[in-house]
Amino acid sequence: MFRYFVVSLTFKRVASQDEGLAQRQFLQDLVERDVLILAGPLADSPGHGLAIVRAGSLVEARTIYEGAPIIKKDIASWAIDEINVSYKSAALSE
Repeated sequence: MFRYFVVSLTFKRVASQDEGLAQRQFLQDLVERDVLILAGPLADSPGHGLAIVRAGSLVEARTIYEGAPIIKKDIASWAIDEINVSYKSAALSE
């Protein structure tokens, strides 16, 4: 059974074009692996973003997102926390 996690991001600098492309490829890979639910910048909080991922454990989710180019290159600081899911869309059925 999957659990859901929110990754909160605070950007330290703007990513270069190559860094942005690498991050988008990383996210696309997570989508194809059915790990990434959604990701993007926060509309009313410049310099901040989030991602929702699913994994078997917090350790697994942390390991997955540590591979993000924006994390490995110290472009963004991050925190991860489990979501205690009360409701979810049928589209997220396992």
